[in-house]
Amino acid sequence: MKLTVYIFVLILFYSCNDGSNLGNNYYYLPDYESKDIGYPYGTIVYKSKEKNHFDKILVYSDVEKVKLNNNFIIVFQRPNKKFMLKKIEDDLNTWNYYYSENKKDSIVDIAYSKISLKDIYDLSQKRKLADVADSIVRKERFYLDIFSNAKNYYIINKNNNKVFGPLQQKDFENLKLKFNIDL
Repeated sequence: MKLTVYIFVLILFYSCNDGSNLGNNYYYLPDYESKDIGYPYGTIVYKSKEKNHFDKILVYSDVEKVKLNNNFIIVFQRPNKKFMLKKIEDDLNTWNYYYSENKKDSIVDIAYSKISLKDIYDLSQKRKLADVADSIVRKERFYLDIFSNAKNYYIINKNNNKVFGPLQQKDFENLKLKFNIDL
């Protein structure tokens, strides 16, 4: 009887793994889970000490496929500009609220761009935060690389925490051969 209960608990434990834990503190946030926890920016791959704490987002929405082994994570992404613009604009609004409540200026990093809280506040008074978000996406190299392709590939080395991507398919296939990745 005890053996039956033990086997049942073991099966239950392993069946609860939804594939979102990719190992070495890497996680995949699937669409259904992003909706469940109220994360409005779609599917992502991130690194964190704890699940659903987005310390460092490595691949933004829309992550469509994830494969892994002990050493590597492979990600297929169709970049979602709408979600990215919304995320940047929401970040700007958060800092605008902080400044309006505290009246303390500082320089903050918004989507790889430095901007003062006072400037964010002034732009919000002119209702220009959406324009700022759009300008960041159009000018920053990080976003230009992501949105220059309809689909991107990433290779994440879990052992040394290196991220290769966004990659086009040919570059992706070459790196897979170079690293001897069979996924």
